[in-house]
Amino acid sequence: MTIFEKIDRARKLYDRCSKRLSESQELSLLLQRYRKEISNTQKMMFELDIVRDCAFCDANRPGGSCCGAGIEDWYDEILLLVNLLLECDIPENRRGRRDCLFLGEKGCRLMARNYFCVNYLCPRVWKRLTRQELARMQGQAGRELALSWTIADWLKETVGEI
Repeated sequence: MTIFEKIDRARKLYDRCSKRLSESQELSLLLQRYRKEISNTQKMMFELDIVRDCAFCDANRPGGSCCGAGIEDWYDEILLLVNLLLECDIPENRRGRRDCLFLGEKGCRLMARNYFCVNYLCPRVWKRLTRQELARMQGQAGRELALSWTIADWLKETVGEI
């Protein structure tokens, strides 16, 4: 299934279930906690200058990029649905032909991201950060991902098979 088919399925699922899902106190609390963890991850990426490293990276060299074309294929309908529930627009136009569909000028245009996108740190960042900084970053990424998986499991149980 193409990413565009997955986006379409996520939108249809959102149209069918969003009213019922918006009435769930449990989901509301999970999404609120998830927003906070996403924000904490972003803050830490700025604090540790990871954002600066990414902004000046020459990842378009042969061998690809952490945000290269094809990464979007790793996303499923549920994670795309989570983005819609977080009121995040899902882009359908690629910035550059060698870029991930979701990559924008200031990084990822999605809030709920694939585990690879949250957890990946390039060799340059690994070399620059101290062990303590790496552990802090990985711990924060883990908290974000744990909530992402909790929400995905909750949605799969609640809305059933797609």
